[in-house]
Amino acid sequence: MNRISDALDLLTSQHDQIDALLANLASDGDEDVRRGLVYELAELLTGHLAIEQQVFYPAVAHQLSIDVLGELLTEHAEIKRVLADLVWCDTVDERFDASITELRHLLAGHAAWQDDQLFAPMSAAMTQSDLERLGAHVSFWFDGSATQRVAA
Repeated sequence: MNRISDALDLLTSQHDQIDALLANLASDGDEDVRRGLVYELAELLTGHLAIEQQVFYPAVAHQLSIDVLGELLTEHAEIKRVLADLVWCDTVDERFDASITELRHLLAGHAAWQDDQLFAPMSAAMTQSDLERLGAHVSFWFDGSATQRVAA
Protein backbone atom coordinates (compact mmCIF):
# COMPACT_ATOMS: atom_id res chain seq x y z
CA MET A 1 0.00 0.00 0.00
CA ASN A 2 1.35 3.41 -0.85
CA ARG A 3 2.00 5.80 2.00
CA ILE A 4 -0.57 8.50 2.58
CA SER A 5 0.23 10.69 5.54
CA ASP A 6 -3.21 12.23 6.08
CA ALA A 7 -5.63 9.88 7.88
CA LEU A 8 -8.67 11.21 6.05
CA ASP A 9 -6.99 10.80 2.66
CA LEU A 10 -5.97 7.26 3.59
CA LEU A 11 -9.48 6.26 4.65
CA THR A 12 -10.97 7.90 1.54
CA SER A 13 -8.43 6.08 -0.63
CA GLN A 14 -9.49 2.81 0.96
CA HIS A 15 -13.15 3.65 0.20
CA ASP A 16 -12.11 4.00 -3.45
CA GLN A 17 -10.20 0.69 -3.38
CA ILE A 18 -13.19 -1.09 -1.82
CA ASP A 19 -15.51 0.39 -4.47
CA ALA A 20 -13.18 -0.79 -7.23
CA LEU A 21 -13.05 -4.33 -5.82
CA LEU A 22 -16.84 -4.45 -5.59
CA ALA A 23 -17.17 -3.20 -9.18
CA ASN A 24 -14.74 -5.89 -10.36
CA LEU A 25 -16.66 -8.52 -8.40
CA ALA A 26 -19.90 -7.45 -10.02
CA SER A 27 -18.50 -7.49 -13.54
CA ASP A 28 -16.12 -10.46 -13.65
CA GLY A 29 -17.68 -13.83 -14.47
CA ASP A 30 -14.67 -16.06 -13.76
CA GLU A 31 -15.31 -18.03 -10.55
CA ASP A 32 -11.64 -18.21 -9.52
CA VAL A 33 -11.13 -14.48 -10.10
CA ARG A 34 -14.29 -13.68 -8.15
CA ARG A 35 -13.21 -15.84 -5.22
CA GLY A 36 -9.82 -14.11 -5.15
CA LEU A 37 -11.50 -10.71 -5.24
CA VAL A 38 -13.75 -11.72 -2.34
CA TYR A 39 -10.74 -12.61 -0.22
CA GLU A 40 -8.97 -9.38 -1.18
CA LEU A 41 -12.12 -7.41 -0.35
CA ALA A 42 -12.54 -9.21 2.97
CA GLU A 43 -8.97 -8.43 3.98
CA LEU A 44 -9.15 -4.76 3.02
CA LEU A 45 -12.64 -4.15 4.37
CA THR A 46 -12.14 -5.85 7.73
CA GLY A 47 -8.89 -3.93 8.23
CA HIS A 48 -10.57 -0.69 7.19
CA LEU A 49 -13.50 -1.18 9.58
CA ALA A 50 -11.15 -2.16 12.41
CA ILE A 51 -9.08 0.98 11.88
CA GLU A 52 -12.17 3.15 11.90
CA GLN A 53 -13.41 1.53 15.11
CA GLN A 54 -10.12 1.13 16.97
CA VAL A 55 -8.18 4.21 15.85
CA PHE A 56 -10.18 6.81 13.97
CA TYR A 57 -13.49 6.95 15.87
CA PRO A 58 -11.78 7.11 19.28
CA ALA A 59 -9.53 9.93 17.97
CA VAL A 60 -12.55 11.99 16.91
CA ALA A 61 -15.04 10.75 19.55
CA HIS A 62 -15.10 14.15 21.24
CA GLN A 63 -16.73 15.52 18.09
CA LEU A 64 -19.27 12.71 17.64
CA SER A 65 -22.53 12.35 19.51
CA ILE A 66 -23.18 8.99 21.14
CA ASP A 67 -26.08 8.49 18.69
CA VAL A 68 -23.85 9.09 15.66
CA LEU A 69 -21.16 6.76 17.01
CA GLY A 70 -23.81 4.12 17.70
CA GLU A 71 -25.15 4.43 14.16
CA LEU A 72 -21.66 4.09 12.68
CA LEU A 73 -20.99 0.95 14.71
CA THR A 74 -24.40 -0.47 13.76
CA GLU A 75 -23.53 0.11 10.09
CA HIS A 76 -20.21 -1.66 10.64
CA ALA A 77 -22.02 -4.68 12.12
CA GLU A 78 -24.36 -4.87 9.12
CA ILE A 79 -21.46 -4.50 6.66
CA LYS A 80 -19.60 -7.32 8.42
CA ARG A 81 -22.71 -9.53 8.33
CA VAL A 82 -23.13 -9.08 4.58
CA LEU A 83 -19.39 -9.54 4.00
CA ALA A 84 -19.53 -12.83 5.95
CA ASP A 85 -22.44 -13.96 3.79
CA LEU A 86 -20.41 -13.12 0.68
CA VAL A 87 -17.32 -14.97 1.91
CA TRP A 88 -19.30 -18.13 2.70
CA CYS A 89 -21.44 -18.06 -0.42
CA ASP A 90 -20.43 -19.98 -3.54
CA THR A 91 -19.71 -17.62 -6.46
CA VAL A 92 -22.35 -19.34 -8.62
CA ASP A 93 -25.03 -19.09 -5.91
CA GLU A 94 -27.71 -16.48 -6.69
CA ARG A 95 -27.15 -15.02 -3.21
CA PHE A 96 -23.58 -14.12 -4.18
CA ASP A 97 -24.62 -11.33 -6.56
CA ALA A 98 -27.35 -10.22 -4.14
CA SER A 99 -24.73 -9.93 -1.38
CA ILE A 100 -22.47 -7.87 -3.64
CA THR A 101 -25.36 -5.51 -4.42
CA GLU A 102 -26.30 -5.20 -0.75
CA LEU A 103 -22.70 -4.61 0.28
CA ARG A 104 -22.25 -1.95 -2.41
CA HIS A 105 -25.37 -0.19 -1.19
CA LEU A 106 -24.34 -0.30 2.48
CA LEU A 107 -20.81 0.88 1.77
CA ALA A 108 -21.89 3.65 -0.59
CA GLY A 109 -24.13 5.16 2.07
CA HIS A 110 -21.57 4.67 4.82
CA ALA A 111 -18.70 6.20 2.83
CA ALA A 112 -20.81 9.09 1.50
CA TRP A 113 -21.93 10.00 5.01
CA GLN A 114 -18.38 9.79 6.33
CA ASP A 115 -17.00 11.89 3.48
CA ASP A 116 -19.62 14.62 3.88
CA GLN A 117 -20.54 14.58 7.56
CA LEU A 118 -17.39 13.33 9.25
CA PHE A 119 -14.28 13.74 7.12
CA ALA A 120 -15.03 17.25 5.87
CA PRO A 121 -15.65 18.67 9.38
CA MET A 122 -12.67 16.75 10.77
CA SER A 123 -10.46 18.13 8.03
CA ALA A 124 -11.53 21.65 8.97
CA ALA A 125 -11.24 21.07 12.73
CA MET A 126 -7.90 19.24 12.87
CA THR A 127 -4.50 20.69 12.11
CA GLN A 128 -2.45 19.15 9.32
CA SER A 129 -0.04 17.93 11.98
CA ASP A 130 -2.90 16.15 13.81
CA LEU A 131 -4.11 14.60 10.56
CA GLU A 132 -0.59 13.40 9.75
CA ARG A 133 -0.10 11.98 13.25
CA LEU A 134 -3.40 10.14 12.98
CA GLY A 135 -2.42 9.07 9.45
CA ALA A 136 0.80 7.55 10.78
CA HIS A 137 -1.20 5.65 13.38
CA VAL A 138 -3.67 4.42 10.76
CA SER A 139 -0.87 3.48 8.34
CA PHE A 140 0.81 1.48 11.12
CA TRP A 141 -2.16 -0.88 11.07
CA PHE A 142 -1.67 -1.60 7.36
CA ASP A 143 2.08 -2.11 7.48
CA GLY A 144 1.66 -5.51 9.12
CA SER A 145 3.02 -4.28 12.41
CA ALA A 146 -0.42 -4.12 13.96
CA THR A 147 -1.16 -7.68 12.88
CA GLN A 148 2.02 -8.83 14.56
CA ARG A 149 1.18 -6.76 17.65
CA VAL A 150 -2.31 -8.23 17.91
CA ALA A 151 -1.02 -11.76 17.39
CA ALA A 152 1.59 -11.37 20.13
